[in-house]
Amino acid sequence: MRGILPIILLVGLIITLIVSGLLWLDHMGVISFKENVYPRMAKLPFLGRFMTPPDYTWEDFREEELRKLSDAVTLRLEELRVKEEESGRREAELKRREEELAQREGSLVDKTRAFEEHTAQYEDEKKRLNKLVRYYENMKPDAAARILAEMDDLDTIEILQRMKDESVSAILMKMDPKRAGELSNKMAR
Repeated sequence: MRGILPIILLVGLIITLIVSGLLWLDHMGVISFKENVYPRMAKLPFLGRFMTPPDYTWEDFREEELRKLSDAVTLRLEELRVKEEESGRREAELKRREEELAQREGSLVDKTRAFEEHTAQYEDEKKRLNKLVRYYENMKPDAAARILAEMDDLDTIEILQRMKDESVSAILMKMDPKRAGELSNKMAR
């Protein structure tokens, strides 16, 4: 019995190797296992009942897999196309917004520059007026009244509004009453 067991195992191993080799050759397309080997093996006494041919061939399997892969690739390509279109739309929107922001930035820079120029002009005017205010406050009311009477109403009002109240009242008293009244009415508004 000890001598028979290794022989049975060896024969089983050889049969397994032969069947595996035939299946591999069938897979490689060298032989057609279904047409050539299955009918012959089905006639063997013991193996015949285990050897029922499969319902598919390797080619059928390959075609089905290729079809599934093709469908998956087609679906993935469609998804990528949709994502690419969406990406293109987003990119176009971003470019539009970028251009809009660049325009706004340019406009803001221009407005800032204009504001700074106006501020500088205002500061210069303010310094000029403050200087004139000091001049007229240091003058005698008669002299200041004669000079201010000849000036434009707006400039006169600007100067008078920046002066101390005592100086303004002294200058207005020395002016022509009609001119003093007009300036007082305009300053009250």
